[in-house]
Amino acid sequence: MRSAQLLAESGVTDSTLLDIVSQHHERCDGSGYPRGLRQRTIGEGARLVALADLYAAMVLPRQYRDGLHAQRALREIFLQRGASVDAATAADFINELGVFPPGIFVRLQNGDIGVVVSRGARRAHEPLVRCFRSANGHAYSPNLDRDTAERRFAIKDVLPRQHLTVNAETFLAAAPCAN
Repeated sequence: MRSAQLLAESGVTDSTLLDIVSQHHERCDGSGYPRGLRQRTIGEGARLVALADLYAAMVLPRQYRDGLHAQRALREIFLQRGASVDAATAADFINELGVFPPGIFVRLQNGDIGVVVSRGARRAHEPLVRCFRSANGHAYSPNLDRDTAERRFAIKDVLPRQHLTVNAETFLAAAPCAN
């Protein structure tokens, strides 16, 4: 509520935006705050922002804990659907991110290591992966984009992110999809 009040005081007049900001901590089961709203009394935009906020809070590390792996966070959201999380919004959110959400580290069938950068164009379980290390451990420069719909580039393993480091500047300067 305070954030919406500050926005209004600074000249924001869009009632939809103000409602989203004031309701995004509400939960479908009434356990949220500030008003303990339930189900459809929470606006659609607020339900979506609340879900994105929940996901970010789960996957991002804090001083007192590591972030959850993206797939585990999506599983937790799936398990909470219909209770604290709106079921339809959760289903759409999970479907949009796909089986391998952007940001997770993976090893491909050919041994390359990379990061999922986008959902698969044809199938959710076949994302685009930006590879930064080859099977023999050599760094790709520039990085290579791999379409995991190709059998030789299919995802073999999901890797823990804390053991891998990537230079963001060179990572973002990727080469076109290499097949």
